[in-house]
Amino acid sequence: MMHDPTGVYGGVLAASDRAERATRSAHAPPLPAIQDLLERLQFAPDEARISLGGQRMLLLHAGAVQALRGELVGALGAERARATLTRMGYHAGTRDATFARQVRPAGSSVDTFWVGPQLHGIEGVVRVELLRMEFDLESGHHYGEFLWHDSIEDEYDAGSIASVDGPACWMQVGYASGYTSAFMGRDIVYREVECRATGSEHCRVIGQPVEMWHNAVEDLYYLGLTPGRSTGQRSRRQIVARSAVAPGDADVNTALIGKDPAFISALQQLAQVASKDVTVLLLGETGVGKECFARELHRLSGRGSGPFVAVNCASLPDTLLEAELFGVEKGAFTGAVASRAGRFERADGGTLFLDEVTSLSEAGQAKLLRVLQDMEVERLGSVRGRRVNARVVAACQGDLAERVADGRFRRDLYYRLAVVPLHIPALRERPQDIRELATYFLRRAEARHGQRSAGFARGALESLDRYGFPGNVRELENLVERAFLLTPSGQPISGAALITPAVPAADSGVSLLRKFWSEDGFSLPKLEAQLLEAAVSESGGNLCQAARRLGISRAQLAYRLEKYRRPARPDKAVGRATP
Repeated sequence: MMHDPTGVYGGVLAASDRAERATRSAHAPPLPAIQDLLERLQFAPDEARISLGGQRMLLLHAGAVQALRGELVGALGAERARATLTRMGYHAGTRDATFARQVRPAGSSVDTFWVGPQLHGIEGVVRVELLRMEFDLESGHHYGEFLWHDSIEDEYDAGSIASVDGPACWMQVGYASGYTSAFMGRDIVYREVECRATGSEHCRVIGQPVEMWHNAVEDLYYLGLTPGRSTGQRSRRQIVARSAVAPGDADVNTALIGKDPAFISALQQLAQVASKDVTVLLLGETGVGKECFARELHRLSGRGSGPFVAVNCASLPDTLLEAELFGVEKGAFTGAVASRAGRFERADGGTLFLDEVTSLSEAGQAKLLRVLQDMEVERLGSVRGRRVNARVVAACQGDLAERVADGRFRRDLYYRLAVVPLHIPALRERPQDIRELATYFLRRAEARHGQRSAGFARGALESLDRYGFPGNVRELENLVERAFLLTPSGQPISGAALITPAVPAADSGVSLLRKFWSEDGFSLPKLEAQLLEAAVSESGGNLCQAARRLGISRAQLAYRLEKYRRPARPDKAVGRATP
């Protein structure tokens, strides 16, 4: 009997199953006969039909499937191809689990379960050898360990796809996971821990509930399952087939496509805190997908069926902040012809996402702090407070703790927002995901514009590996879509089409200082005044945007502008003008 690598299954089985498990492990008696399945296999060549238990089947050359797999790897990359084939196997497994209960309704749990491995033998996919199997349908316990002999998939890998790194039996892993999950009524994940394609003597797989695996996020991605749900429930979770969804589908989250360790770590933290009703602070550069992460956090939480309300704080001037966040009563000011709920009230029972929270003025920060402390809002023009039940998720660029230390953000508000700070890595910090995201964005551009492309030319994606992506995932999406639109129909997208247009290099800080030093009347206040005016001009007069670019609050910017724009007054001490 193989050693249990998790060490957590002793004494879990029901008494009725424990003896059966021990007998099978020690003596390996014959497994159920296959005759009942063979009797349901029908060939009707005159009707061009092959069926098994009423389900239409397909007989293909193994070489054709091998060629298809090679095409998928070449067109999509190994990771996307693996995900597609694994999910294909998963769906086949879930269908066969239903068939298993139909064909052996009166058999023991083991005999009924063994329909799946026997079907794979009939189909010519693999011969399955039982090493150890435990399950209890009542408690949901499952542990399975099997050897796969003569797997058709590792023959593929040894043939034309030698460039694929790692275990090769993708469809079979998906099938085993889907079949067992449907059979047990909970999410079971199988992993191929040994594979002939990687030099092992044979293929060996282990399956157990997803929560028993360490770091199962990657497994769930390949299977097309949503991470972070409570796996203790006996119901199946929603399946998200990311490779086949329409653009704009609410279930698709581009920030959650990838397998780079930095990305996986962020996703694990997200899933871990999703069910905890605390405020979360998302930190990351522009374009990394902070709102995507916030929406995923909302969806995975117990508030997923409630509203998700997003607010860009940078777009709210002080005069509208209170009305937008907290609401307005009829007649509160000229033009208020009807009462209106604010964003906090609209997010009641759900999640309120406050993006660019550092752009709030000092007054806005104080008002937000008051609401977070009491979770009670008072509409503008009202004297009555209203209780709200909204989870707050905030986001900002840069290091908010540094802003607190510099006095640019309220310390008490920071502590309220950063109960759980979560850093989202920049795209350059997750280089393994660039090609997969590029392929996804190409498929989405095809769907959006209603035309197919010839994919990427050989070596085209290598140009992306050398680029730093200051605009992160958003920039990559725009870059791929631009290349798609500018590439003639029927031609693959070249590396030249993917190269970002050169951005004129800005003068260095040293050269700017030299320029100021060369001018008469150089002074630090003069340099600061010109910098402030330049930021306001570049922002089109929008003080909130200018303040955000300068890394200060709007109130601080307004104060400094007023100071420098005031007429000079005589300095009594030295008899000269000062700003």
